[in-house]
Amino acid sequence: MGADSPGTPPGGGTVSGAGSTSKRADLVSFLELTEGQIESLRLLKDQFEDELFPLVRDSWEKEWQLRQLYRSETPNETSAAMLHQQIETLYEQVRSLGARHREQSRALLKYKQLTALGRLETVLELAQAAEDAVCANLLEGPPPYGGFFLGSAASAWGPLGSPPCGLGSGIPAAFGGRIERNDSGGALPSDQAN
Repeated sequence: MGADSPGTPPGGGTVSGAGSTSKRADLVSFLELTEGQIESLRLLKDQFEDELFPLVRDSWEKEWQLRQLYRSETPNETSAAMLHQQIETLYEQVRSLGARHREQSRALLKYKQLTALGRLETVLELAQAAEDAVCANLLEGPPPYGGFFLGSAASAWGPLGSPPCGLGSGIPAAFGGRIERNDSGGALPSDQAN
């Protein structure tokens, strides 16, 4: 495997993974993180989670209040609008907190590591298409299940209870087509006739 091969960390070397023929890489080896960087990233992650938890808890509480309000005999639209605004404010705080901590985490990386991180950003952009390709058994997925499309024909929700892969409306839901919901909350397979 050459230095430019998929799954090889920058600068070549070995890649950790489930088996000796695995092309999987963990973040530490892919970015060639130092022990100091790893410890700093752990501390930042812990700090982020400590700051995030109260915001998430408050948003859940507001969402619960909103659900209860909508279920009441006479929902108050003014109260609902106020709760919606409070929830959106909490979501914005979560996004802002995530961006701030991401900036702090990225500041720990060297130029070469940031370049490698750019490759991971590309992977994220392609993640849904790659997941769909694994689901359709066009690519072999990561261990332990590989590219096998387990149980999807038996369950409308696909393998292991997860939503079906998005192979588009041309493929029946039993074979991985998308499940859509109508306004009443009932599931409708995308292959159903209009």
